Amino acid sequence: MDEKNFYERYWQGSGRAAGFFEETPEWPEGLLKKKLEWIRSFLSGNWLDAGCGSGEFVNALSKHVRAFGIDISRTAVEKAKKKFPSVRFKQGSVTEIPFAKNFFDGIVAFEIIEHVLDTDAMFSEFNRVLKKGGFLCITTPQFTKLKAVLIAVSCLDKYFEPESPHIRYYTLGNLKKELSMHGFELMLYKPDGSFSPGFPKGMFVV
Repeated sequence: MDEKNFYERYWQGSGRAAGFFEETPEWPEGLLKKKLEWIRSFLSGNWLDAGCGSGEFVNALSKHVRAFGIDISRTAVEKAKKKFPSVRFKQGSVTEIPFAKNFFDGIVAFEIIEHVLDTDAMFSEFNRVLKKGGFLCITTPQFTKLKAVLIAVSCLDKYFEPESPHIRYYTLGNLKKELSMHGFELMLYKPDGSFSPGFPKGMFVV
């Protein structure tokens, strides 16, 4: 099953694709405000929420910039349009972004890159649609040696569940390498939540 069909089933609430997730797809208010605060100093011009889901974050972005949202799922885009009719949404994949070259001043890709099969195409597309000097803001789970040990002894089967939507696992080092290969320079990193001191759950990079 391809990515589009997988996420169509997820947003339709059918099959294991939907049942795997414990949390609801909507953004909690506190998390939305935290992520918006992290990127506030970069906001101007046109911004894209890549993998916007049901639209909560791109709606928040629209209060500060000219914001657009894309999602691979038609169902997700339809839900987003109903909830936020004044926001611009399109159905589209991050590997074939339906916008012109150099259109955006910034892109947010929050909890997205670990779900994408063709990451080479994704990062190339991010580079194509961003203006020179534009900002790519990413959150994704962070893999570390300590985390790998904990997973191995406590939740190996659950973490590598075959129906999990996570198909990529990033360390800070290999994410930096991937970004550099596609013309990006890492300018900011911070842990995005933690299980315990020194044990980041995820990472936020610009």
